[in-house]
Amino acid sequence: MTKSRMKQAVRGLAIFVLCAAFMLPPAVQAVAAGVRAVPTTSRLLLDGREFVCSAYNINGNNYFKLRDLLQAINMHVDYDPVTATIRIQTFRMYTPDGSESTARAVSATTAVPSTASLALDGRPQGWTAYNIGGNNFFKLRDVLKALDIYVHYDGVTDTVSIVTNRWYEEEQTATTVPTPPPAVITGGTELLSPMRITTKTLTSDNLSREDFSQQANPAVFDSTYTRGIYNLIRQIILDYDIILSGADESGVNPYYHYPHTASQDAYLTVQSVFNRITAYRRYRTFGEPYLTNTWQYPGYISATHVPPNQMIRDADAAAEGILAQAAAMTTAGKVRFFNDFVRSRIVYANTRTGTLLDVYAGTEKVPGVCSLYTYAFQYLCDKAGIPVMSVSGVAVTGIRHSWNLVYADGVWFTVDVTADIVLTNAYTFAVDENPRLTAFIKEVLVPGSTK
Repeated sequence: MTKSRMKQAVRGLAIFVLCAAFMLPPAVQAVAAGVRAVPTTSRLLLDGREFVCSAYNINGNNYFKLRDLLQAINMHVDYDPVTATIRIQTFRMYTPDGSESTARAVSATTAVPSTASLALDGRPQGWTAYNIGGNNFFKLRDVLKALDIYVHYDGVTDTVSIVTNRWYEEEQTATTVPTPPPAVITGGTELLSPMRITTKTLTSDNLSREDFSQQANPAVFDSTYTRGIYNLIRQIILDYDIILSGADESGVNPYYHYPHTASQDAYLTVQSVFNRITAYRRYRTFGEPYLTNTWQYPGYISATHVPPNQMIRDADAAAEGILAQAAAMTTAGKVRFFNDFVRSRIVYANTRTGTLLDVYAGTEKVPGVCSLYTYAFQYLCDKAGIPVMSVSGVAVTGIRHSWNLVYADGVWFTVDVTADIVLTNAYTFAVDENPRLTAFIKEVLVPGSTK
């Protein structure tokens, strides 16, 4: 099972939660008076794709159906009537039971507190629960924090986004004001304002300081993978250090002139790219808080970077020593060294119990699936300045699999650390589930590399 089963969504201060679809005996049903539950209207994305989930808002918080989510990420869940416990098992595949939702909730109803018990891989979890019509509803951040799955809410697009190949992190809010830069940085056009930006009025669907797409292979563009999306992502990649130098704790630089694009599926496409290139450099979609007229531009989206949490900072410090050992190597040499290092630190197992820090600084081998191999390798390459992305698909064994593509010596190569396949152009172990997106990302990372 890949990390996509183990691995963005807080709306302001509201807590998003999940509901477990299990008919429980009377002993674990409601114990208090009911409260009003109203259907949630936010767009729901899992790894950039919309999914169906029955969801309600109760007292300003949102509740989601657990069985629907676990079906989407392919993780086992059942009910033990002997112990009256809902059991989630991260190392087993999902098994449908017929109770999965086929449409979103549409009518208001009544929810009552529930005393249902839940265990994750045998460990009891004290998650807050409500019961609606015999089904139990649990807090999303309780569940996803335990599963180490990233979740984020975009207030501009009213979208809940869950990303299974990124670690969980707490939502951060800006509490400090960065020091104004000493001077305006220019590169043909202004990058940073000398004054803190307090208002942005949109006048076009697309904005970037130049048309970066002219450097790319035109064959990668279509109605989904547009030049506007390309320019947005390419500028954010190029300006990563500039944005970071003046960013607040939420990752937003109030002096930086952010690019943007606006189209119906822009969010989906941009997030799909970020899901596959985020490693050492971490990106997220957002809308500037000082926008004045986003309603005139449906689908508006911009992007910025994600500040590292403490776990990432610790892992990054450990990665410094690994990169130091490869400092004098060629790009291809570094790729081979990183492959061998990651393989020496992980032992394949049908569950992921370790973290990036465990891989880089632990004293014992870390159990993990292909996604841990992929992410640990990708982080090192990204930190070393080697263009790299993750790829997902189906292996010849019939199970889902993830691996990497790296750009070395002027060529894109496949690296499958799990299978110890390094720098090949004849990869047959698995099939890419989205080659169009892969070609687009190649051009985003290295313009002209697919011509």
